Amino acid sequence: MMPETASPEPRTGQDPEDSFIQGVMDCLPTFWIAIRTRSLLGTVIAGILSLMVLRFFF
Repeated sequence: MMPETASPEPRTGQDPEDSFIQGVMDCLPTFWIAIRTRSLLGTVIAGILSLMVLRFFF
């Protein structure tokens, strides 16, 4: 199974470029938290929260 953020296929009615930008915007804070804290739980929570925020605004 591949996460939606890494999927090359956009969701219905969504521009492929917007999907890529949204995936990158979701991955950057998660990656930063992973390097900064080295905590799996913190990384997972940061990823979930950033995806929720992005989906709320976009």
